[in-house]
Amino acid sequence: APLVTFDVGEVVSDGRPVRATPPVRKLAKELGVDLAGVAGTGPEGRITEEDVRGAVGSGAVASTDSPQEPGRTPVPVSPVRRSIAASLERQATIPQVTTFRTLDCTALDAVRRELGVSPLPVFVAALCRVVPDHPLTNARWAETSIVLDVQVNVGIATDTEHGLMVPVVREADRRGVADIAAEIGRLAEGARDGSLRPPDVTGATIAVSNTGSYGSEAGTPILSPGTSVTIALGVIAPRPMVVDGEVVARHAATLSLTFDHRVLDGAAAGRVLTDLVAVLQSEERLRDLPR
Repeated sequence: APLVTFDVGEVVSDGRPVRATPPVRKLAKELGVDLAGVAGTGPEGRITEEDVRGAVGSGAVASTDSPQEPGRTPVPVSPVRRSIAASLERQATIPQVTTFRTLDCTALDAVRRELGVSPLPVFVAALCRVVPDHPLTNARWAETSIVLDVQVNVGIATDTEHGLMVPVVREADRRGVADIAAEIGRLAEGARDGSLRPPDVTGATIAVSNTGSYGSEAGTPILSPGTSVTIALGVIAPRPMVVDGEVVARHAATLSLTFDHRVLDGAAAGRVLTDLVAVLQSEERLRDLPR
């Protein structure tokens, strides 16, 4: 049955009234959520934005019927994919630039083995060590000002069968490597089984993409909403490196730093990578990270 919209924010679907304000209806449309399948938790049963976001992945999917053409099979767009597309469209308006550095991973590999974790939580802890010296990496553009965030909330790009999600390790700068590893594991599991709640996927101030986890050597990551920097860690693999004037095989990776050029300039982004590489290539400095 067609939807009938009232000025008071009510929507009628199949004869049943569903209470939602125009902004909530707009959000539901962007995320592909059918309001008729969402239980409202607001006053008098009104559906809130949190209700809509919580319905993503719950099966409350709007109809995606389309005529089928010979030789072509239409694939319904999931709410998560709609959300990803809407986010990417918004981010496309931001002037984004990517800069690269090669990282010798010898020290990183040695320390992460000592700690019994993957390279990612050590990488995140090292990033948190560098951020205070470069506050614009943990900031966001607000048109008339640049907002510097006090907490370092690291978004972790996570591949799931539903699409890319970016759960957030909150206050990562106050956590040790083991705690960061445990939280990344919890968030990754929640992203894949659909159990994450809005606080788990909002509030990132900087983001990390472990593109090497699926074999990518390098890439140009796109900024996450509300952030000015995303850093991708490419696959760690043997490469020819010059060490003490000799060409030797060392485990190395490519770091890709994408930044909002309204907030940072290229020189500032380059200094961030230089300082991050300095930490990651020093066993002494890596062992000095909070455990």
